[in-house]
Amino acid sequence: MEWKVIDLKSIAPKKFSGSPFVSITPANGSFAFNAAACDLIQFDSSKYIAAVFLVGEENGKTEIAVRLLKEPVENSVSVRAGRSSRTFAVYNRGVYKTYIESDSNVDPRKSIKFPVKKIDDETFLIVR
Repeated sequence: MEWKVIDLKSIAPKKFSGSPFVSITPANGSFAFNAAACDLIQFDSSKYIAAVFLVGEENGKTEIAVRLLKEPVENSVSVRAGRSSRTFAVYNRGVYKTYIESDSNVDPRKSIKFPVKKIDDETFLIVR
């Protein structure tokens, strides 16, 4: 019998590979947006220094969004550039506990990923 190595990439592509997403870490309330998400709005780490979390309801479902800001305002959080200047994170454990953990079937010990969509040039919708 001849043995061949299985090409794992061809049979198990990553769900979010190349797709815009946010990775949420429950332990510290980190909402980390990947480069594909940042490309949706042409994110510039020198341009955006703060963000606000937005909540709305559509068809009886609670929706969460993140809007980037050039200046801090009341209830805003700092934007922290990632290792790559093409990524960023915002932190708020309360938002995670109130809107993500309580409204989703998630394991609070593990990071979770959700796709994101562009609402406008400064706002992402977290698709749950």
